[in-house]
Amino acid sequence: MGCWDEWCVVCGGPPCAPDPEVHVFRDDAESEEEAETEAKGLRALNFQDFEWLEKYVGINEAEEIIPLGGYADYGYFYLADGTTRFGGATNVQCRHEVEPNLFGLFCHEKCFRVLERDLQYILRFHDVWPMLMQQKLGGHLEDYTDYGGMEVYHSQYFMFRELFLDGKEWMLRDPMTHRDNAERILKVWRPIVKSGFKVNKRKQPGEGHESQAADEGVQGLDDH
Repeated sequence: MGCWDEWCVVCGGPPCAPDPEVHVFRDDAESEEEAETEAKGLRALNFQDFEWLEKYVGINEAEEIIPLGGYADYGYFYLADGTTRFGGATNVQCRHEVEPNLFGLFCHEKCFRVLERDLQYILRFHDVWPMLMQQKLGGHLEDYTDYGGMEVYHSQYFMFRELFLDGKEWMLRDPMTHRDNAERILKVWRPIVKSGFKVNKRKQPGEGHESQAADEGVQGLDDH
């Protein structure tokens, strides 16, 4: 498919709030009755509840926490000045691809704060980067976690409509105030932080055993 959106490395969620007309309401139901049933449930959603998804921070290689502006496209964010761009390391893995712009981890501001509040952990680039580099295709820690079911909705673009129709809108609620979503995130990050970021990859379909991520060589930043 070529280009993919960036996902928050902490929660696995999308880099933007859902636009009802673009992401949610579509005229592709198999019947008029099905269309009306779907629309009734979707209209009940308060889309203002998802605006927190558009506030993020970046963590660069120097471990600086950088407030990010709007999402540009396919893994890139604007900084506050509107000109400099920030490339997310889980999507744009090669630093030379983003130069002279900035490069690092992306996460929602609220997800960053949940790790700090509940685990007393400040997200660090050099904690997460080796895990990303152990994956065959890089990516969003999906070799280690399914993000509590969030990865089901990962595609070239985030599958908002499918998530809402499945009744999983709670996974897009503000984790600083929605405890179920906070716990989903913490179930991913507690074992990672506790292990000192030396965790095994999860077993994939068809694999006879889990890879030992902590025992493999880690590629350095200068190689990418």
